[in-house]
Amino acid sequence: MHCHAGLSRSTAAFVALLAQRRPGGAAAAFAELRAIRPRSWPNYRTIAFADDLLGTGGALSRELADHRQIMAERHPDLLMNAKMTGHDGVWDAPREEALREARSGMPRRYGLRLVIMSDTHEQHAGLVVPDGDVFIHAGDFTYNGDLKAIKALGTWLACLPHRHKLVIAGNHDFAFEHVPAPARRALGSYKNGVRYLQDSGVAIDGVSFWGSPWQPWFMDWAFNLPRGPRLAAEWAKIPETTDVLITHGPPMGILDHVRGEHVGCADLLARIAAVKPKVHAFGHIHEGSGVLVQDGTTYVNASICDGGYRPINPVRVVGL
Repeated sequence: MHCHAGLSRSTAAFVALLAQRRPGGAAAAFAELRAIRPRSWPNYRTIAFADDLLGTGGALSRELADHRQIMAERHPDLLMNAKMTGHDGVWDAPREEALREARSGMPRRYGLRLVIMSDTHEQHAGLVVPDGDVFIHAGDFTYNGDLKAIKALGTWLACLPHRHKLVIAGNHDFAFEHVPAPARRALGSYKNGVRYLQDSGVAIDGVSFWGSPWQPWFMDWAFNLPRGPRLAAEWAKIPETTDVLITHGPPMGILDHVRGEHVGCADLLARIAAVKPKVHAFGHIHEGSGVLVQDGTTYVNASICDGGYRPINPVRVVGL
């Protein structure tokens, strides 16, 4: 197989051969690739063909999405080159999978159990966490975003049995805005199933997740943006294929009451109306903790703490 730069088609073929030799080892195949070839951007079409030929159920395509995000963080020039050639996003593999399913008439694969929490404010250790497939934390796991508190959460997450653990930052989690690389290392992103999302997504068993930390300006906290065009521009990044949306703050009028006033984001609500995710998980407004099903979307304000920062609300579980 010809590969001009030794980054794309040849590395994809290498992963396919490893997967053929070790059935069920998609993650191990990509880990071995990274050990041998620290810089690589495997061709997603080749990986998709390998999924079909080996009958892996899309496992290689899903691991490719993880691998590309790792490469984008370690070697930003690879992502820049991919953007120039039209093979940029970590969403390439999920998009290709969705297209293949649409062409074949096959339904998308669901059946995931989502376990969701938010706004734990360093009080996570005492919580009883239900079993599930995907654990989600929608931000504000610290009081002021110091790295020690982030590392404590990462240690706790590593002990959870869930296959996938998705985390976004909240307005209290300053380090992810001010010193993002050390913050991600402290969390342990890409280890033990932990995945930090910031205006980025991942596909899990055919379900598309997207995470974003932004919110309407609130005092001088982290990830603040003024209402209007700047926030709308962030929400415009949410792919229309998103099944599960994770933001820190709520949309306007949905589980967003504070002292009788709606404080959610109108532009986020407008984007949700266009995307129509099956689940929208968020927090931020402690007083709004709860679940609401409306217009085909299950909205989950998963705030654990109440207005007095007491961890009295339940961990939410949603079937998909």
